[in-house]
Amino acid sequence: ATYMHTDAIKSITIDRTGEESKFFGFPIIHRFNIKLRDVPRIINVSTANHFKISLGLYVNGSIEYVSYPLAYVTEVNRDENTNELSITAYDLLNNSKMYAVSDLTLTMPYSIKDFVTACSSLINASSVVIPNLDSFNLSYPTGANFDGSETILSALTAAAEATQTICYLNAS
Repeated sequence: ATYMHTDAIKSITIDRTGEESKFFGFPIIHRFNIKLRDVPRIINVSTANHFKISLGLYVNGSIEYVSYPLAYVTEVNRDENTNELSITAYDLLNNSKMYAVSDLTLTMPYSIKDFVTACSSLINASSVVIPNLDSFNLSYPTGANFDGSETILSALTAAAEATQTICYLNAS
């Protein structure tokens, strides 16, 4: 289904969550708070759903769309008085908390880029972005310094810190 501001969308709030106390070395997770008007009670959203959110911007007389990473629903509440749906969703980087480094399949030696690519595949994301990743060719002949119990999110945080940047998902 497609929802627009002219029909069901009451509001969308997009927050980027991260460790605000650090300058680099942290992940940015997109959190989406979506409010939909559903007076006829025909919208059915559950935690099995996801949203593709695109914002249309007027540029030089035409609309250009900016897309965000897929938003996976984590919570749905309906106000029985107004029939408004309040939906909370996060991008797949949030799901990386459910996986451990021991879940990765990597062949040694591997680079930081190989590690991040394996993390992306494991969480089913098209790509985790670490902006200056290509400039780090460091290879780990016996594997990185993980015992395997670390979450993928904490491992990506370490990769971002090692490359002196941040990590996030792009919209593709």
